[in-house]
Amino acid sequence: MGAGLTVFARMWLRGQDEDTVDSFIAAVRDMPEVTECYLMAGDCDFLLRVVVADLDAYRQFQLPP
Repeated sequence: MGAGLTVFARMWLRGQDEDTVDSFIAAVRDMPEVTECYLMAGDCDFLLRVVVADLDAYRQFQLPP
């Protein structure tokens, strides 16, 4: 896979309505770095497994488009 860093990122959404959740899921599907996405109960809304080459690549992933 050529990736050397796995980061688990907790995500909080602004709302729990269907449109917000569906928009988030659609956006995540377009991110090849996100290899897993879990709907959570409790502290956060989603947990993402992000796989990248290194810390610099993760920092680039974090930047908004």
